[in-house]
Amino acid sequence: MLLKSRKMALLGIAWVPWLVWMMAPGPVLAKGPPDKVVIRVPGLCREVEITDPQLLQAFAFFGFEDITHPMDPSPHPGEGVVITRYIREGGKWIPWDRLIYYPPRNGASGVVFLEGLIGPGSTQFDGLWYSVSPEGDRAMRRILQEWGLWGPAPIHIGFWKWRARLPE
Repeated sequence: MLLKSRKMALLGIAWVPWLVWMMAPGPVLAKGPPDKVVIRVPGLCREVEITDPQLLQAFAFFGFEDITHPMDPSPHPGEGVVITRYIREGGKWIPWDRLIYYPPRNGASGVVFLEGLIGPGSTQFDGLWYSVSPEGDRAMRRILQEWGLWGPAPIHIGFWKWRARLPE
């Protein structure tokens, strides 16, 4: 009986380092949707600001970019659409991270370069290319259509040209 209670005590003590490690603060990763998204399209004079909670769902951290499918870098991506995600803290807008979105081509999904966190810190996902989630592509298509930057005809924005075809 004494031996059994000693084993139980040792087993209980063995869990302490694991619990301390699990509770230790590590890098903080945002979860869920951002509070605001600012989109900058090359050649467009003003930025598009998104604060609609329903639309922001598509821009969720690690939900817009499909981190389960990293990709090889695109050899000639051209200019992309810059997306900056913000969080709201104490009444102030704080830029969290930046992505560069490249619209879909030839029926494939769009791709995104995750530039990474703004400010000190980084994640293992920064600086990599990912495919865009279907929700993210739909949201970007909707936003670009509303701004007249997406359609079946060629679009010229400064030196930037793409031909976007909407899926049936």
